[in-house]
Amino acid sequence: MNGVQETVAKVCAIPVAFRRDPDATLRSLLEASGYERFRDQVTVAELQRCLATHPDLLEAWLAYSEGKQVKTGWYLEGLVVGYYQAGQGMMSRERFPDPARACAEFVKKEMDSLLG
Repeated sequence: MNGVQETVAKVCAIPVAFRRDPDATLRSLLEASGYERFRDQVTVAELQRCLATHPDLLEAWLAYSEGKQVKTGWYLEGLVVGYYQAGQGMMSRERFPDPARACAEFVKKEMDSLLG
């Protein structure tokens, strides 16, 4: 497994690690994954490949999205990825053809938003 593939696997597993470690933050798990280093190489297609072969991780990301308690941010709801802005409502909403693609789009947007 090369650096990019290892990073993709770690990023896809972030919600599982987040649930297991009460002291972890999403940002600390993202930093530990190596995402910043390989950000441009960790594509939606790479994330989709990983998520398509690990349905448990798809479920973990859905649960993470449902459990987010923020007023502004990205969300994943089935095949839909959207962005909600407090006070303004839905700012963006897109439907994807399959769960792995929708989840990969959400993960990429969520990770990039954490890094700014």
